[in-house]
Amino acid sequence: MAGVAMEEVRGVMKIRENIRNVAIIGGADSGILSLTDDLNRKASPSLTAEENGRCRKYDIDPMAANLSCLHYTCTRTDLPGMEALSGNSDYVINIMDTPGSADFSAEVDTTLRMTDGAVVLVDCISGVTLDTKLVLKQAIRERVKPLLFVNNIDRAISEYKLSQEDLYQTIHSVVEGAKGVIATYSDESGPMGTIQFSPVKGNVLFGSASQNWGVTLGEIAAKQAEKLTMTPTLLLGKLWGDNFYNPSQKKWKTTPSNGYIRAFNHFVLDPIFKLFEASGNVQGSALPDLIESLGAQLTLDNSETNDRKKVQNMMCQWLPIANSLLTMIVLHLPSPKTAQGYRSELLVKRQTDAVGTSSVRTCDPAGPLIMHVSKWFQSGQTDIMYAVGRVFSGSIVSGSEIKESQINTKISEVSIVVGDRICPVPEVTCGNICAIRGVDQRIAKMGIVTTHKTPVVFTDLRPSVSPIIQLDIDPKDPADAPDLLTELKRLMKLHPILECSIAASGLHILTGTSEHLMMRCKSYLEKQIILKPAQLHVAYRETITEEPEMMCTAVCPNNKKNEISIKTKPMPNGLCECIEEGFVTADQDPIARADYLAKNFGYDANEADRLWSFGPGDSGLNILYYSSKQVRDQGHIRDGLISGFRWATREGILCEESMRGVRIGIRYAKWQLADDSDVVIAIRRAIQGSVIASAPRLMEALSRVEVVCPHQDTRAVREILTNRQGRLLEERRVGRTPMSVVSCFIPGEKCLGLGNELDSSAKSVQIAFDHWEIMNCDPLDPETAAAAVAMETRARKGLPSDIPGSHSSSA
Repeated sequence: MAGVAMEEVRGVMKIRENIRNVAIIGGADSGILSLTDDLNRKASPSLTAEENGRCRKYDIDPMAANLSCLHYTCTRTDLPGMEALSGNSDYVINIMDTPGSADFSAEVDTTLRMTDGAVVLVDCISGVTLDTKLVLKQAIRERVKPLLFVNNIDRAISEYKLSQEDLYQTIHSVVEGAKGVIATYSDESGPMGTIQFSPVKGNVLFGSASQNWGVTLGEIAAKQAEKLTMTPTLLLGKLWGDNFYNPSQKKWKTTPSNGYIRAFNHFVLDPIFKLFEASGNVQGSALPDLIESLGAQLTLDNSETNDRKKVQNMMCQWLPIANSLLTMIVLHLPSPKTAQGYRSELLVKRQTDAVGTSSVRTCDPAGPLIMHVSKWFQSGQTDIMYAVGRVFSGSIVSGSEIKESQINTKISEVSIVVGDRICPVPEVTCGNICAIRGVDQRIAKMGIVTTHKTPVVFTDLRPSVSPIIQLDIDPKDPADAPDLLTELKRLMKLHPILECSIAASGLHILTGTSEHLMMRCKSYLEKQIILKPAQLHVAYRETITEEPEMMCTAVCPNNKKNEISIKTKPMPNGLCECIEEGFVTADQDPIARADYLAKNFGYDANEADRLWSFGPGDSGLNILYYSSKQVRDQGHIRDGLISGFRWATREGILCEESMRGVRIGIRYAKWQLADDSDVVIAIRRAIQGSVIASAPRLMEALSRVEVVCPHQDTRAVREILTNRQGRLLEERRVGRTPMSVVSCFIPGEKCLGLGNELDSSAKSVQIAFDHWEIMNCDPLDPETAAAAVAMETRARKGLPSDIPGSHSSSA
């Protein structure tokens, strides 16, 4: 594996069937970094002195998704399923690891857009946690095929002292939990077909990333089948579930009986337990005989006195994880040529022409260059920015020119990443992931690099966790404002989930997904600029709960004959969630969208067909429609109406928080020639007035919190959660381990600082936004909690203290 020349690797990169693009995803403490470190050591191609001289080093960031190109020669011919492989046995595997935490979920989202498969790591001690559910849901949403790695088996044996049967039941509960998540979000009739984790099918790996060993049931079957005079395929079916073996009689049963041992325990766990026990023996006298009985060629290091190191040395020689995992990837994950066939429908928007769509679908090396840039990273301590993306069609050539918005842009460098080295190459063909330079002035966050004559448009990335944590940023010296803006742009390029808005006072408000991410952003900015003291806040949403009896009309101040009349309604329950999941979109076929809205939400067919816009953005959760032909005929002001609608929904009237779930119908519009800005201002005022008349409410964010802790600490954890207004959902044991999981809903504001408070009691604390909930009190009544939140937010943003239309302002 390691030691292959780069020239040979570049040759394999041109064979689309022999490429695998894989994300390593998982929850907190799942072992992602240990796994990718070992893969890089074992499978990274070697560099000549000349190539190494041209390479640039970059810092591996454990809180970012890092790319590495691996080379693997698949030589195992005795494993079940290997007969399906044909042709060249050399493979290029582009591995992207991700931070194992919901705090950095956006890194997982952008990584999955570039990959076709994912290895999901699950800590067998913690089980299937909130983080695991989030990354699996996003993988299914992006049509990325998952594999399962049940990790930290070593800790279950050496630290938690589980018996063989208890460990089997714990592993079984992890596999079943992961299968349950898949069943919740996948569709058997969908384009990927049936997706299911099954140790018998060979898409589940058991092992220890920290000790660099792992094994699939297929490998065990291949090792043991000859001894039992069985075919590997026949034995494989007996190694999982209720299959019991009698070693002395060499007979099988499907029910427990005296003398019969569960097959998984006997053939998989028993040798591992014995090796752990023998390695921990002071004399180590049992090791040679045990090694001989295993039929393995292992080198003993008698000078090693550390038991853990001794076990690791034995296990990684006997069951090297790189071989097992990379073989599993080659066998069970699709090539770009296969995956793009069913992913292109999800990735490419309808506006893209037939040539562009076909080129992406077929991964056409002769098609136009179409590369989707999903993330960025910096090179070491320099300011050089690299765009990382997937080439979906054609080839990207170093030094070539592309045209974007009628402007020629030169690709100054094309590189692949090997470990922590950025290696320039002349060309990268379709199906591969690479890093490029030269487009940082043309692409703000994500974008398309193409030579196609007509625009190629990819769908927006739907985040797995919505950004709700806000950080107020203000430079201490106003002269630093331009530098602050530059650094904010850089931050948003490195973390695409970040959003930045400017309040009426000039205050910059940075919004992200988690407290941890925002504190890292604050720390980064403080190294560049002196900032005023700032605190974290949680975003709110504004909505309405009633339909007003009358329309609201706004007239143009410069021409009283120009007027617009609108009426607002709450959107039906569930429609916002359908928009978020992509079932209703702005670029959807209007007839299909109208049918969907009429069928599922009782919309009048004519109204559904008259939808003009979503807001604040193309995937916003408010809709604008016109209700008569008279309004439609005012087409010359349509753009102004949409702009004003998006402005009003981006900055609600209560405290300039985004609106959610509001349906705005334009009932009448009469507009002669006038400035477009008058149209924008008029409809914004009309929307604001109608919202005030529609029983407005604030919506607060509810986050789901999952705490993994020793069972004896659950009472203390519950007390802390309930003191923060937590609504307990469940408390469960993790398999047969001594760990328990406590989960609850907590208001977003109450989650700030929760991780620090639980540090002493919890093994891990996972917090992620779950849903919005209406605050059941009137924000227009100054005595209510909602009014206090609105006024505090208005003061922070430099707005007048009184809410327009509130009882205090009307008095």
